[in-house]
Amino acid sequence: MNFDKWTVQQIKWTDALEEHVWKEMLKHPTIFTDSSRGRRDLWHSMVTSPLMFWLGVVKDNELIGIISLDRSDSFDVEVHLIFFDRQPAEKVDLCKMLMKMMFDFFPTMRRMTTSVPEAYRHTWRLAERIGFKHEGKKRSAVSIGGKWYNLHIFGILREEAYVILHRQEQGSGLDSSGPEGSQSRNGQPSHSGTQR
Repeated sequence: MNFDKWTVQQIKWTDALEEHVWKEMLKHPTIFTDSSRGRRDLWHSMVTSPLMFWLGVVKDNELIGIISLDRSDSFDVEVHLIFFDRQPAEKVDLCKMLMKMMFDFFPTMRRMTTSVPEAYRHTWRLAERIGFKHEGKKRSAVSIGGKWYNLHIFGILREEAYVILHRQEQGSGLDSSGPEGSQSRNGQPSHSGTQR
């Protein structure tokens, strides 16, 4: 699928691509929790799992982002995204289109869920701008850099995704402002969820 300046395609993992993406992720330490940092074995198990569905976002023949859907529960799918180019704000409409595409592609999927550590307030803004709703939190659920953070849960239902896309197609777009103080951290990729 082509959208604006990006091409999105399903990732067909090879050993070389798996290694390349792993090395790229290591450049961005905030992607990992303390329990997953440096755990190449966890990354390999995710890449090779038949329950994972992967998309790559490509610009100028360079992989600038990955989106994963964990289909362990076919009705409530956990979604994670990482943009290595540090420009998530320009991809809100792309993410909305991909969200609808995933709901179309997986007809039994009722909702998408993403979990965002409290420290990543900028990621809250991205999730809310895409259309996800804040649904609650798990207290002191993830350790990052030796500090415990709450894990905030965001979700979107199938019918909400279609309403968002319909409004976008009608020219009104949905662009909620997100939590106050949401800003992108300099030098950090935008990502939703963390590697566990």
